[in-house]
Amino acid sequence: MFVGEVVKVTRNFQVTIPASVRCRVGIREGDFVRVFYDE
Repeated sequence: MFVGEVVKVTRNFQVTIPASVRCRVGIREGDFVRVFYDE
């Protein structure tokens, strides 16, 4: 199942992972995340 959220990129190229996603997948401070993109 694909679940998506829209996030804004800051001028420092940072993004905030929404709390709903962090809780669902168990992301905590200091964790690494893999980023995928679609052209």
